Amino acid sequence: MNIIAIDCGASFIKGALFDDNVLVKQLHESAPAVDLNSDIMNPAHIKALVEIVRKMIASLSSGLNDITLAFSNEMHGFILAYEDGSPFTDYISWQRELCPFSEIRTFTGVGGGHDFLRNSGMPLRSGLPSCNLSWLCNNVITSKTGRLYFYTLGDYIIRILSGRQPYIHPTNAAATGLYDLTRQDWNHEYISALGIKAVIFPEINTKAVTHKRFCILPAIGDQQAALLGSGFQHEPELSFNIGTGAQASRIVDIPEFGDWQIRPYFGGKYIRTIPHIPSGRALNVYFRFVKSIAERFRNEVSDSEVWQKIYDAAVNGGKGAGIACDLSFFENAATSSTTGSITDIGEYSFTLDNLMGAVIHRMADNFVRSAGRVSEGLCITESLIFSGGIANRWPLLVKLITERLSLDASVRVSANDTLNGCCSYALSS
Repeated sequence: MNIIAIDCGASFIKGALFDDNVLVKQLHESAPAVDLNSDIMNPAHIKALVEIVRKMIASLSSGLNDITLAFSNEMHGFILAYEDGSPFTDYISWQRELCPFSEIRTFTGVGGGHDFLRNSGMPLRSGLPSCNLSWLCNNVITSKTGRLYFYTLGDYIIRILSGRQPYIHPTNAAATGLYDLTRQDWNHEYISALGIKAVIFPEINTKAVTHKRFCILPAIGDQQAALLGSGFQHEPELSFNIGTGAQASRIVDIPEFGDWQIRPYFGGKYIRTIPHIPSGRALNVYFRFVKSIAERFRNEVSDSEVWQKIYDAAVNGGKGAGIACDLSFFENAATSSTTGSITDIGEYSFTLDNLMGAVIHRMADNFVRSAGRVSEGLCITESLIFSGGIANRWPLLVKLITERLSLDASVRVSANDTLNGCCSYALSS
C-alpha cells in the first residue's frame, strides 16, 4: 500500500512516502513564517503553504498509482473560504489572538458555567477558532459577504488539491473548541452563543474523498498523530509531546471533565491532556534574543549554530545559580500570566549558561506539575513516552523531567512521530 503522509506544522512541512509501514522517502521544507502583524485578509501565507505541499506530493508520488494520502495539521488554526475554495481570509494560526484574553468573556458574553462550554472539552481562550471566529463574525463578516466555509489547515489543502468538499475528522473538529464531545457533533448551541453566523462547517466523518490517483483521508490533529506514531495506546502510559507547543496526556475510555482538556483519540478512546505547556515557542524568545546579540558581532549567524550554543549553555548552566525564569510569554498552562520574566539575578550570575540553565529547569518543573494534574485519579504510570522535535533535540529536558517524576517506569523517546502516526492512521482506515 502506497501511503504519502504530510505533516503541516508550525515550523516545518514534512512529507514521507511509505510502502505499507516501511519508510521509503522523506522530505521537509520550512513552513512559511507566521507574521502576527500581517493582514489576515491577504491570503499570501496559505497560498505559499499550498504550493509547498503540492510540490512535495508531486515529488513523493512520481511514478505511483493507488496512493492513500494522510494529512496532519497543527491544531487550533483555520481558514474561511468561499464555496469555490478561494480564500476569504488567510490561514489564521493558533498563534494569532484576534481578541485579547482579557476581553474574551466580555466580548463573547460566554461564561464558564455553561454545559456547552464544558462539553467542548476545553475552555474559551484566545487563539482558539471559537474565539477568533467569533471576533471575525462580529468585526469583519457582514451580510454582504455571502456564505463562507470553515476549514482546518489540512482540510483546506485537501479542498484545493481535490476540488471537492472534504469531511473533517473528530480530532480536528474537537481542536476548534466548537465540538460537542458528548454528542460527537458540532456544538451548535455554543456556536450560536458565540454569535458565529453565515459560516458553514464541514460534515464530521472519517470518510475519504477520491481524486485521480489518490484516496485522501480527512486530516487529523498533529497532537493525536504524534501520539499515535509514538506508540501511545495504553492507559498506564504518560505522554509528553514537546514541540513548538507541548502537551502532557493520558488515555481514558470516556470523556472525563476536570482540570484538563479532553480530546478524541483513536480506537474509540479519548485523551486527557494539558496543552500549552511552555516549550519550543517559549525557547524561541531566548533564541531571538541570543541571535540578535550574535549578529551584532557577526553578520551571518546560522540558526542551527545559535540553537546549539543555547543548548550547550543549558547543559553547562546547572540550576542557573539562583536565577528564576517565568516562561509565560503567552497564555499557557503553567501560570495565569501572559508575560515572562527573569528575576533573582546576582551581580555576577547573569551569564548565558546560568540563564539557560534556569530556563530548562523551569521547563522541566512545568512538565512535572502538568503530569500530576493530568494523571489525577488514574492508574500508576508505568511508561513515559516522549515525542516531538524538542524532546528529540533537547535530551537534557527529557532527563530532568524523568528524574523529577521519580517513577518506576520505562522511558522512550520517539522520532518521526507525526509522519509515522499518519501512516498508522492510513493503515487502519
